[in-house]
Amino acid sequence: MDKPDNKLIIGKTGSGKTVKALKLIESCERVLIFDTLGHDYSDGVIFYDLEALKVFWAKVYRGRFRLIYRPLDELAEFDAVCELAYKCGDLAIVAEELDLFARPQQVRPGLRDILKRGRHADITFIGITQRPYGVDRIVTAMANEVYV
Repeated sequence: MDKPDNKLIIGKTGSGKTVKALKLIESCERVLIFDTLGHDYSDGVIFYDLEALKVFWAKVYRGRFRLIYRPLDELAEFDAVCELAYKCGDLAIVAEELDLFARPQQVRPGLRDILKRGRHADITFIGITQRPYGVDRIVTAMANEVYV
């Protein structure tokens, strides 16, 4: 990606949201995918445990990586993953089912930080949802690009 920014991908099941996300991160050397559905991404090192992700990430965070995290409890672990990403910087984050973390008036603190200050850490955020009406206004306001 040329510059860090926020992108939003909206569409119904089977409309190509994941395909679009994969196209957007194709040239990125450092990628973290928060795969809540657990079946859409396979090109990378896959983790199901947050501690295992942290240990591995500590070894590779300065280099190139493509990490796929499939959380067992997405709401409890999302902020921790956002915090790791912010500390690491210079990466692209893809978050499936964005409406889980950015409901109206209920945006997760980690996501709020990424959306508002992520560009200062060279972070590109790509959020994916089927339900744009269920996403807080800050997400759409901070999006530089929206794909429907």
